[in-house]
Amino acid sequence: MAPGVAPAPAARAASTGNFSAQAKRKQSTFVGGKLVIEEPKKAKSVSQKNREKRLQAFLDKTVVQVVLGADLLLTLFMPDFWIISDPHENADNVMNVILTLGFVLFIFEIGFTYMAKPKEYNPRTFFFWMDIIGTASILIDITWFDFGLGGNAKDATTLRAARVAKLGARSSRLAKFAKMVKFYFSNETAVENDSDSAKRISNKLSQLLASRVAALVIFLIVVTPFLQTAVIDFSYDSFAMTTYQLLQTSVAADMTSAEWTDYVDEFYTFYDAKTGGTETVDMPLSLTIKGLTEAQCPDDDASNNFESEWVSSTSSCEFDFGHDHALETTGHYWVREANQEIFSYKGTIDITYDRTQGMRDEAGYSVVLITLVIMLLVGFSVSFNSSLNQLVVEPLSRIMNKLRTTAASVLDSVKSLQTDEDEDDDEGMNEADVLEIMVDKLARIVKNVMSSNMQNMIEQNRDMIDENTEQFLNQYSDTTKKDADIKKTATIRDESINVSTIDLPVAKDMICSFDFDTLALTHDQLVPCAMYMFENMHLLTEFNIDPIVFKTWIGKIRIRYKLDPQYHNWWHGVDVLHTTFRLLACAQAEAYLSKLEIFSTMVAACAHDVGHPGINNAFLVKSKNELALKYNDKSPLENMHCATLYEVVSEQDADIFGTLTDEQWHDCRKQIVECILNTDMVNHFGNVGKLQNFYEVSGEEVSNFVSAIATGAADVAVPEVFTDQVDGPKNRLLLQETFLHAADLSNPIKPLAIYQKWVSRVTEEFFAQGEQERSVGFPVSAMMDRASTNIPNMQVGFIAFIIAPLYTCLFQFFPEGMVVVAGNLVNNHHSYLDEARAGKVKDGTITQADEEKFTTQKAKFKEGLSFVPWDLLDNPTSRHLYTVATGSR
Repeated sequence: MAPGVAPAPAARAASTGNFSAQAKRKQSTFVGGKLVIEEPKKAKSVSQKNREKRLQAFLDKTVVQVVLGADLLLTLFMPDFWIISDPHENADNVMNVILTLGFVLFIFEIGFTYMAKPKEYNPRTFFFWMDIIGTASILIDITWFDFGLGGNAKDATTLRAARVAKLGARSSRLAKFAKMVKFYFSNETAVENDSDSAKRISNKLSQLLASRVAALVIFLIVVTPFLQTAVIDFSYDSFAMTTYQLLQTSVAADMTSAEWTDYVDEFYTFYDAKTGGTETVDMPLSLTIKGLTEAQCPDDDASNNFESEWVSSTSSCEFDFGHDHALETTGHYWVREANQEIFSYKGTIDITYDRTQGMRDEAGYSVVLITLVIMLLVGFSVSFNSSLNQLVVEPLSRIMNKLRTTAASVLDSVKSLQTDEDEDDDEGMNEADVLEIMVDKLARIVKNVMSSNMQNMIEQNRDMIDENTEQFLNQYSDTTKKDADIKKTATIRDESINVSTIDLPVAKDMICSFDFDTLALTHDQLVPCAMYMFENMHLLTEFNIDPIVFKTWIGKIRIRYKLDPQYHNWWHGVDVLHTTFRLLACAQAEAYLSKLEIFSTMVAACAHDVGHPGINNAFLVKSKNELALKYNDKSPLENMHCATLYEVVSEQDADIFGTLTDEQWHDCRKQIVECILNTDMVNHFGNVGKLQNFYEVSGEEVSNFVSAIATGAADVAVPEVFTDQVDGPKNRLLLQETFLHAADLSNPIKPLAIYQKWVSRVTEEFFAQGEQERSVGFPVSAMMDRASTNIPNMQVGFIAFIIAPLYTCLFQFFPEGMVVVAGNLVNNHHSYLDEARAGKVKDGTITQADEEKFTTQKAKFKEGLSFVPWDLLDNPTSRHLYTVATGSR
C-alpha cells in the first residue's frame, strides 16, 4: 500500500476486525490508573471447553454427589465398624469388595475432576495430592493386601488420618452439602443468576476459606497424636521376665505341678479380674513355658482356668485359656487371627493374647474422631458461608446492584473488555476485577467532574510550560478566583458598623427572619427593605458604593419588573432577595464566601426575574417569541434578565459596579450571569445532583466547619474544598447558585399563611398562561389548566419531588441554621396533604387505601428529614444556638 493512501473499505474492515479479535483475547488490567494490556494466554479450544462443561455438569449432579458422599462415608467408617462388630474373618471378603469398589470410584472421580477443572485441580495443587493419599489409604483397610500392619488399627491410625484429609480436600463439596441441606429443609429457594456477581465471588471465597480451615483441622488431628506420649502395657513383659528369672533358680526345679498350676492361675486371674472394667485389657489366650519337666507340667483338669499340655518336641508346657475367654469377650468361641498377638521373651516364654477389646476401643475412638472432623468441617463451612453472606455477599451485592443501576454505561464498557470466551473461562476477569475497574473508572469520572482539566494539565506539565503559555491556557480555565480572594480563615463579622433602620416599614428583626412577608408591603416600602439587606451585609461600605446610586439602581430595577404578572413581579424579586439574604446568614456564608461573592449573589437575587412577562420559556420557544429567537431557545428569559440588569447598571446614575476594579467587575459579572442562568428550571435536577455529589464528598467537613462558626469558635480554618485553587471557586459558585435557586423556589419553606398567598398568585399566573395557550391552539401545559388542576395535589407533588430533594441537601449541610425552614416545609407538606384529603372527603371519594396513603406520605416525608435537629425548635435552652447560627441581628 502506498504511503498516504487510505486502505480500501474491505481491507480496513478486515484489519479492524482482526485487531478487535486480538484485543479481546488479551487480558486488561488497570495499574496506576492506566490500562495495561497483557499478552493473551493460550486459549482453550471449543471442544475442550465443552468437554469440561459436560464433565463438571456430570459431577455436579445430585445423584453423583450423593453416591460419592455415601462412598466417602463408607470408606471412612466401615473398617472401624467392622472391627467393632467383629465378624468371622471369613466374612472379610465382603468388606474388601466394598472398599475396593469405593477405591475404584474415587479413582474415577479424581480423573474426571482433573479433566473438568484442570486449572484448580492438578498435580500442582495441594488438595489434588490429598485426594491421591486419601484414596490410596483405602488399601490399608483391605485385608487382601499385607502392608505389615496386620490390620492393626492402632498402627494404621496415622496412615488412615490421610484418608480423613480426603474430607478436607472435599470441603467445597461439604459446603455444597450444607447448602443442599438448607435448601431441602427451609422455605428459601436459591435462584442462580449469572448476573449476581456477589454470589459468584462468595462461592469462590467460601471454597477457598473452607478448604484452608479444613486443611488446618486435618493437620491438627494428624499431627496431635505424634505430640503425645504412648501408653504401653508392660505387664506381659514383667511376667515373662519374672518367670524367666524364676526358671534360672533352684526354686523352679523344686516346684511341683500343683505349684505351677497356682502360679499360672494367678497370671490368668490378674487379667480376668480386669475384664469388663474401665481399662482396656489384652487378655491372654495361651502361655508356653520352656524349661519345665513333664512332671512339673500340670495335668489337664476341668477345674482349672486353663487347659495344659506337655509338648515333648520343644520340652515345653502349654497352657490354653482361649475358649472361656473368647466366649466372655467376643460372644463366640473363636478369636480372629488378625486380633491375636504373640509376645516372646528370650525364647523361653511365649504369650499369645487377644487384642479384640483394645481394637474395638480404638475403632470407636476413630469413629468419634472422624465424626468430629465431619462436624467441624460442615460447621465451619456453614459458618463461613453465613459470615461471608452477611459481611461480604450482601454488601457487595448492594454495591454491584447500585453500580449496575446507576452506572450502567460504565458497566457495559467494562464488560466489553471481556469476550464471550472469557465469560466461560476461569482465566478471564472475575467479578472482583470488574468491580475494581468500575470503581477506578468512576473515580476518574468524579475527578474529571470535580476538578478542572485545564488546571490539571498545567500542574502535570509545569516543567514543560513557560509563563506565557500558562497565561494563555488560563484564559480558557474555569478558575477565575485569585489566591488573594480566597479566604483561609473564617471571617468574624464586624458588628461595629451601624446600619440605619430609619426608613424601614417593619422592624429589622422581622427582616432577619423567615416571617417577613413582602406581599404585605407596597412596592415603594420594599425599596428600603432591599437596601437594608445589602447594608446589613456591609456590602455598600465594602465596595464604597454611594447609597444614592444604589437606591437609584434599586428603583430602576423595581420599575423594570412588570406589573401584569401575578407572581413574577417586584414582590417576588424582593422576596427572593430576602430569602437569599436569610439563607446566606443561616449558612454562615460570610465565613467562607468573599464579600464580592456575597455581593454578586445578592445582586443576582434582586434582578433574577426582572422584566419577566409572566409566561415560561417553553411557551416562548413554542410561539417563536423574539426572545427565544434572540437567545437560540437557550434560557431566553434568564438571558433577558441578565441583559436587563446590565442595561440598568450601564446608566451612570445606577452603576453600582462603578467602584469595582476591572478584575472584580469581570468576576462579579461571571458570578451574576451564572447564578441567574442557573435559575432556569431545566437545570434543577442537574443542580440537585451536583449538590448531592458535593455533599457526599465534602458534606461532613463543611457541616462541622459551619457548626463551629455558629457556636462562636474563633480562628477556624476554612475547609480546603473552599480554598483549593482549582476546585474552591467551583464549589463556592455552586453554593452561590444553590442559595439563589433555593430562594427562587422558597415559597414552601415560609410560614403557611405566606406560602398560601404565593400559591394563589403562582397558580393564577399558570392559569393565565394556560388560557393563552388554548387561545392560540397550543396544548395546555401541565398544571396550567384552571378546570382540571388540583391545587393541593399540585403543591404536595411540588414539595415532595422538587423542593424536598433540593432543600434536603441544604439541611444536611447546615442543619442547625435551617431547622426552622425544615419545620415550615414539613408543616406545609402536611397541611396540603390534609387539604387534599379534605377534598376527597368532601367529594365522598375517600377510601381506606387513600387514608393509608396520606398517613404513609406524612410519615415518610418526616422520616426523610430525620437528621434535622428538631430539638432546637422544642428545647428553649437550645434556642440560643439557633439564633447565633442564623445570624439573627
